[in-house]
Amino acid sequence: MNLDLEDSGPLDPELKQRTSLMWVAAEGLDDVAKIMLDGAPALECADAEGRTALMHAAWAGHVTLVQQLCDAGADLNKVDEDGRSAIMLAAWAGSLEVLTYLADAGADLTICDDEEHDALMLAAYRGHVREVQALLAVGYDVHRRGEDAETALIIAAKRGHANIATLLLQAKADINAADDRQRTALIWAVKRDHRNTAQLLMEKDADLNHYDDDHMTALSYAIQVGDRDLAKALISHGADPTIRDDDGHTPLSQAARLGQNRVVKILLEKGCPVDDPDDDGWTALMFAAANGHDAVLSSLLSHDANPNQADDEGRTALMIAASHNRKGSVLLLLDCGANPKAQDQRGRTAADIAVEHDAEDLIDLLRPKETEEE
Repeated sequence: MNLDLEDSGPLDPELKQRTSLMWVAAEGLDDVAKIMLDGAPALECADAEGRTALMHAAWAGHVTLVQQLCDAGADLNKVDEDGRSAIMLAAWAGSLEVLTYLADAGADLTICDDEEHDALMLAAYRGHVREVQALLAVGYDVHRRGEDAETALIIAAKRGHANIATLLLQAKADINAADDRQRTALIWAVKRDHRNTAQLLMEKDADLNHYDDDHMTALSYAIQVGDRDLAKALISHGADPTIRDDDGHTPLSQAARLGQNRVVKILLEKGCPVDDPDDDGWTALMFAAANGHDAVLSSLLSHDANPNQADDEGRTALMIAASHNRKGSVLLLLDCGANPKAQDQRGRTAADIAVEHDAEDLIDLLRPKETEEE
């Protein structure tokens, strides 16, 4: 591109309204910039994104050009359309030299963008370890909260940046700070299945039993994402396996519903009550029967789950299995003492329910055998 060194005003709108100086800054053309700066250009002229030449140089990591622009009087703290200053753009891009220079030059460390994120949060999000170290060294506040009340530690945990979480904890970040959904760094690490980060937070004594607005704990989310090893680690570190979610589901019921037999076995070994019902009276056995998780069903029955316990509508696990045409589950339940003559609140037996749901393979299994008259 042919750059007019005398022109520091806006260019064609199709080029994002960038001046020649902005293009030079973005490309890191130090010698050209020196000539242009001698001509006293409009340093604070901004493009369509609200970015000045200094911001472009900072974003691209051109520290010499950043120095030249600052020496010429560029505003260190001017922000773009997203509310981000030059030091914030350097933090996002991972430009350590630029970031360090701007901090030493007096850049405002308290500026936050339109989402209330500061440079430390941006560097934490991107996983820039050296930049996070540098920002902590110049005094960035690890307790500051951004949009949704997130801290830098929560942001790092959501992204699975265990090394950055370590740095933030060393800087005394609050390990149990929660966002506006009451989710801590540990809950987010588990929810996103970032095992290394979750393990770090457990070892640093994060609150294992904190629950969010859905009354879900880290253990609940480990079960939800199907991470048996993480669930086991949480329980080993002291997570309470009896905390219920908003619908009254225990971790055992959650694992049974999802067919996670290995997690079910771990929970049973830890003494979780096998027949605890949820708000609708459903037990773990009923969830396993409804979904045809026969291995889970066997595990629960081997730990003395009651096959004849009824929900709030009088339905047993056998009736529920019949309504979903789960032949394997029906056979297991019958073998373990399920009563085919039991009736729900509408007077229906499991056989009646099988008829209603066209489960023809189950009708003869469930209908009591009549004695032939001589």
